[in-house]
Amino acid sequence: MAEISVAEKWMVGVLGADSTLISAVSDRIYAHVVPEGTAFPYIFITYQGGSDVLTNGAYRIMSKLRYVVRAVSNSTSSESARPIADRIDTVLHGKQGTVSLGVVFSAVRDQPFFMIEIRDGMHLRHVGGIYTVSSK
Repeated sequence: MAEISVAEKWMVGVLGADSTLISAVSDRIYAHVVPEGTAFPYIFITYQGGSDVLTNGAYRIMSKLRYVVRAVSNSTSSESARPIADRIDTVLHGKQGTVSLGVVFSAVRDQPFFMIEIRDGMHLRHVGGIYTVSSK
């Protein structure tokens, strides 16, 4: 379970330290729950599942965790979220790092992600990617 905390702390930290993303979303980077009334756009991270990498004897080397990481906007077009999603990919894809809880060996985008959600009469555009984050 610690691997999930490592991956999420690392993602929120590196995304929140990027000046381009800060200028686009301020500090609106959320894992799992977005507070009600949050301004747009924002970055939303959700855990999708994962698996452990084991050696002989069931020794766990690391976990491979899947996340959807996306920009969310309330625009009538996905074009306002696209530059944020592109920057998310630049900041995460192929990167690694360390946080106080552990190590992220790699973050790799496996596929693009796009979704339209209707909430309170607004069309929300979710643009980003599905990432595998390997951590211990």
